[in-house]
Amino acid sequence: MRTKRALAGIGVAGALVLAGGCGKAAEKAAEKITEKALESGEGVGNVDISGDGFSIEGEDGSSYSVDADGNMVMTDADGNVSTADADGNMVIRGDDGETTYSTGADAELPEGWPEALALPSGAELLTSSVSTQDGQKSASVIAEFDGDIEEAYEDYKAALTDAGFEIVSDSLTKSSDGGFAQLSAEEGELSITVSLAGDPDGTGTISINVGGL
Repeated sequence: MRTKRALAGIGVAGALVLAGGCGKAAEKAAEKITEKALESGEGVGNVDISGDGFSIEGEDGSSYSVDADGNMVMTDADGNVSTADADGNMVIRGDDGETTYSTGADAELPEGWPEALALPSGAELLTSSVSTQDGQKSASVIAEFDGDIEEAYEDYKAALTDAGFEIVSDSLTKSSDGGFAQLSAEEGELSITVSLAGDPDGTGTISINVGGL
């Protein structure tokens, strides 16, 4: 089926589907996107739906497609390309660089990750990303673990100090909700921010950002 209809905000529509999870069946995604496309009253674009997925083309040169396996490709009006597979792994490419996101079983500590930032024993790595912008590389991870965030905070602080990093700032707030801790450190070209948030049930979430890799 090929339908030519008013289509506005293709970038927004694509971003919403991407944020909602690229692993949904193509048919469900197509249904939602097409509904929005047919409701729109601005611009003209093409909506192409088949058993192999669907694609949308915008007046401004943007495009969005999902195949039968849930793999997505989105190009905005400036030529920036975002791709994602059915497992939620994503790559965003633009004129100034590239960012790669990995989730779930595919997530791993990025190459060059400082030894002082090893995750706590038994921690589950949820997401990892690597970004290269204008020749500068940075990376980040998010993980969950069972344990006290104050202990993890002190462990990171000691490990970074032992590795020659200067602690630029650090804070720890205790509360019945689990508390929050954050520290920033620098060494040479590397800049690091570690954030830890605790839950009353004794679990914690870690977010680590590393610049200058």
